[in-house]
Amino acid sequence: MLKNLKINHKLALMVVIPIVGLIYFTIALTLEKRDIVHEMNLLQELSELTVKSS
Repeated sequence: MLKNLKINHKLALMVVIPIVGLIYFTIALTLEKRDIVHEMNLLQELSELTVKSS
């Protein structure tokens, strides 16, 4: 299959595949960090509630 492709298309595949991988991992890490921030905000709210109730 790759033998039939032109050199331009082969080079494009060599560049596009790693970029897609980088985009995937960047999005995954960003979503993970967003979840951590959300959990920390909830923890802060609970801590403030604990201080007020004591």
